[in-house]
Amino acid sequence: MRNAGIRILETDIKIPDANPNKWLVFTLVGIGTAIFISPNSSVVLGAVYQNRRGIAAGTVATARNMGMVMGVALAEIIFNNIFAARSGGLTLKVYGAEMEPFFMAAFQSVMLAGCFVAGLGIVVAFLRGPENNQTTPDFL
Repeated sequence: MRNAGIRILETDIKIPDANPNKWLVFTLVGIGTAIFISPNSSVVLGAVYQNRRGIAAGTVATARNMGMVMGVALAEIIFNNIFAARSGGLTLKVYGAEMEPFFMAAFQSVMLAGCFVAGLGIVVAFLRGPENNQTTPDFL
């Protein structure tokens, strides 16, 4: 569904087709997201009482969506600031081939920031310690 929406948007925006394998990339990103979300939600929902699982599910969904929105916003802020600084204040309203070095520098900065945040998440996950194997009573 998401890939179909991106395809529809692309036909309206008229983005040059620089990478013919981009749909494979989008598919891999979607599969990676699906592989992470299901076990993560299962762990969170398994850690709360049964009568609180609706609240927990809503909280998990809200946190996930806020994380995605904040990630996109942070990426945009980094990209636009780096691009403007490197290009002397130009914007992407009219993109030309001469802007490619500025674009790539901004893109690399966004990817490095994403790697930093992912690394920070790995460190936090390891710092939480071993799992507590207590079972949650289902009757409460």
